[in-house]
Amino acid sequence: MAAIRGTDTNLIFKEGSTHGTAVQGTTNDKIPVESFNGQKATSELTSNNIGTGISMEEDTKIGATDYTVDISMQAGFNNGAETISAMFFGAASSPAEQNVGEGDYMSRITYDPTQLKFGTWARDSYDSGVLEYPSCYPTSLTFTQARDAYLQLDASFIADDEVTTGTTNTNVSLASATVDDATKIIGRVDESFLVNTQAGSALASPTDDACPSSFTLALTDAKEANKCFSGGSSDGAPIRSGLLTGELTLEFLQQDDHTWIDWRDNETALKCSFDIQGSQIASGDNYTWKFFIPRMIVTNVTTVVDSAGFNAFTVTCKLLKASANPSGMDDTYPYIEVTNTDSTQITS
Repeated sequence: MAAIRGTDTNLIFKEGSTHGTAVQGTTNDKIPVESFNGQKATSELTSNNIGTGISMEEDTKIGATDYTVDISMQAGFNNGAETISAMFFGAASSPAEQNVGEGDYMSRITYDPTQLKFGTWARDSYDSGVLEYPSCYPTSLTFTQARDAYLQLDASFIADDEVTTGTTNTNVSLASATVDDATKIIGRVDESFLVNTQAGSALASPTDDACPSSFTLALTDAKEANKCFSGGSSDGAPIRSGLLTGELTLEFLQQDDHTWIDWRDNETALKCSFDIQGSQIASGDNYTWKFFIPRMIVTNVTTVVDSAGFNAFTVTCKLLKASANPSGMDDTYPYIEVTNTDSTQITS
């Protein structure tokens, strides 16, 4: 037995079908991450011990046990970030080729409140050991994009267990798993971040270009462990403990007018989209990740003059559900369109 370096660690995430039953990662299930944190958090049962005459406790017992997984990764056009996103949102359309014979397939990832998707995380812990989390349910996604930087994805999961012996995934199977496509997403100068009123016409460049220097899109679909007397050996699937919530934070290098302040003061409903493109797929469309927000309202505008030059400002928006699809959009909830070369449906 020997320790292994982080670069020698193999890590997989694969969609599951039965709660509590791990699945083995194989082709296209290996996930490249910046960090992985699987935790078994326990609480201690305590007593006052009044009347016992003891000066120090002689034993301790574990109370509740909670399992979580947190990952941070540089998202790619098809490196597992789309799988994690589809698990969070709950649904993905069948890939549709955009140009016949060019292999450019677009999948639309949409929110389905009736679905609780989950998958197995597993990693090497040392050269002959594996840590496995059989059923992991995503609870939050945070996308961060700055100019000339990788698209960052941070995701959190609630898990059912941490398994150390008799794991479905082994060191051998983890090593043989593969990454689908290691190409990462980079935000360049030619990407378009479009914003206008929700009631307006379809978003278009250059009319609706907002030109932020960076953005952070944070989504939460709160879930909690299903802790009840079930007669089984473990907790059942988690239950939703709140609504889907989201926040968009935009950073701007300079303030050109009062547009965002007016939108805040008038509680104007807005819509926005942001697409990040890569190279062309054959003679078809480019590799693309495109975010759509059908409805949002500005909740805060922060303007601070602390520089002799132009001064940056920050806008914060609350994401909301639209009552109907706005012009140019195909859903009332936030959604993502991914174009790559994969003809396989992201989630079943």
